[in-house]
Amino acid sequence: MLVVFSISLQSKASPIVIRSQDWAIPRSAARLLSFPPLVLAVGQLRVHPDAHLRIHYPGGDEGTLWVNELQSWLVALGVSSEQMELIPGSSGQAVIEIEVVSPNGKSVIKNNTGK
Repeated sequence: MLVVFSISLQSKASPIVIRSQDWAIPRSAARLLSFPPLVLAVGQLRVHPDAHLRIHYPGGDEGTLWVNELQSWLVALGVSSEQMELIPGSSGQAVIEIEVVSPNGKSVIKNNTGK
């Protein structure tokens, strides 16, 4: 039983993480096109065009403003707003977590090291 549990932990998907201090950079289209978390998320959507982004964001006004800005930038970078699912309640007040999810609800990114 313990072996099965450890195997399932190893294959668990890790979200793409954006920390507030990393997002605090001056933003422009050129800069965000090279911002590693967005490069990974948008790149995975291109590889898996039927997938969507599940975006977990901090609650409250600040989290809502942050996710709305992120969503606007993603749309400007070519991601349809219909490909985004915004979910309040990330694992921390200073992070947004993005999962690239297939139509069957499974993450397409395994063991992401971008944390």
